[in-house]
Amino acid sequence: MDNTSITQINFEIGQIDHLFESYAGLLERVEQNPPDLVELTALASVIHSFYTGLEKIFHIIAKRTDGDVPSGSHWHRDILARMSEETANRAGDLAIPREPVRGRSVRIGKSEAL
Repeated sequence: MDNTSITQINFEIGQIDHLFESYAGLLERVEQNPPDLVELTALASVIHSFYTGLEKIFHIIAKRTDGDVPSGSHWHRDILARMSEETANRAGDLAIPREPVRGRSVRIGKSEAL
């Protein structure tokens, strides 16, 4: 994978890290007590931002390693399915490319919910 893609992926990982650092207090509170409506709304926003960050990473991977990205009304589902498929350039199971990004390899197991 080219350096630009790795830089972009590292940026998105940094954004996700920052997201969880910013909401660490909230995440700790809701582990101890059920969230109220405001906390639940904030948690929904955190989950949405996290997932959007993952989609951005998957988009970069699809574009750089597969040569194109899914399009159409089901692109969100299609990109997850594509990331779960092994290719010559990357492993399956929603894996970040075989080349480590930021010194680590990330693998997220397949989900039946695709």
